[in-house]
Amino acid sequence: MSIKLFIFDMGGVLLKNFDVIPEICRVLNISEKSFRKMNKSRFHLLMEGRIEVRDFWQEFSKNSGISIKEEMISGLFKPEIDANVESIIVELKKHYLVVCGTNTIKEHWDYLHERGLYRIFDRVYASHIMQTAKPEEEFFRLILEAEGVLPKETVFIDDFIENVNAGSTLGMHSFLFSDAPSLDSDLKLLIG
Repeated sequence: MSIKLFIFDMGGVLLKNFDVIPEICRVLNISEKSFRKMNKSRFHLLMEGRIEVRDFWQEFSKNSGISIKEEMISGLFKPEIDANVESIIVELKKHYLVVCGTNTIKEHWDYLHERGLYRIFDRVYASHIMQTAKPEEEFFRLILEAEGVLPKETVFIDDFIENVNAGSTLGMHSFLFSDAPSLDSDLKLLIG
């Protein structure tokens, strides 16, 4: 077996404390479950770059009756790098091409880009720029085509089971991320 490419998710894999929804819900005094249910399709549109954050909040205010005074999606975004995952990526880059395949929005992309947090990767494939998001097959196909590799030559790591299942369905070696030590063990079993 010849592995040529590793695709890492960003939030929930390399980044910790990236999910702003719990804090938004605390500030708005709304349940996380209802917030996610009410906004699922609009979040997907944000990640595909098809709407802007202000459109998201206008629609939210219209549907919920809650007036939004500040933009919380970017205002509450305070992620941290998982140094153990970062070390795994640094080691992999000595022998492999390692890219980021991330579902993100423009504001979070800008925040991370300005702070140089994508520099660890050889390239970054961001959903809002690609206008397709995981778990859609097109998201993966665009990365594979751009990198000139086959699914069987690719390892994909993500923290959402639906994304991992989509990668597996395409024929990639796909791993559900839980923590750095488990990932390190899984990768050693795969590549030695």
